[in-house]
Amino acid sequence: MASNPDCKERREDLHVLFLDLANAYGSVPHSLLWAAFDFFQVPTTFTNLVKHYFQDLQFCLTTSGFTTSWQLLEVGIMAGCIISPLAFTMAMEIIIRASKWVVGGERLQVIRGYHQFEPIWTI
Repeated sequence: MASNPDCKERREDLHVLFLDLANAYGSVPHSLLWAAFDFFQVPTTFTNLVKHYFQDLQFCLTTSGFTTSWQLLEVGIMAGCIISPLAFTMAMEIIIRASKWVVGGERLQVIRGYHQFEPIWTI
């Protein structure tokens, strides 16, 4: 796929994908985490430890006048957990790498970036 100036000059389509990362940590399916751990060859003992941690993870929300009942964390990564930034980055990396798959017979060239509290990188 050509860059923006090349597309304009050659009168070609330009395809752009923007991911809305609102509630980013809270929207990561646990199955994507396990796929990422497997893909990046995280040792099974560590993967099982994290799975066990997420299996019965519960939370409640508290304000000055109200506290909710305890809820299971069925989807998402708990913000503030020491494993969360790494787990989220690994999950995003799986999505970014998947975007390189062949689509419609044409290989996608990807300029990618991810920003949370780290610099954006391009590969």
